[in-house]
Amino acid sequence: MKTITCQNWQGGDVQKTKNEFCELWASELNNLKNLTYTTKWQERVSAMRAEVRNQASREFDRVWAVQNP
Repeated sequence: MKTITCQNWQGGDVQKTKNEFCELWASELNNLKNLTYTTKWQERVSAMRAEVRNQASREFDRVWAVQNP
């Protein structure tokens, strides 16, 4: 299983899998989705969350390639 080394909020190093890394990037959008009152906005937030997860997935692959030449 691929993992990368990231810093946590305390400045320490932690290992993250691709799924954990992507979920961390997108987690703040969950809070935004909970604040929306209409289905239209919930759908927009869901679409943004999917795009953020895609970006995080690409970033994970890039970092993994750097850390594992």
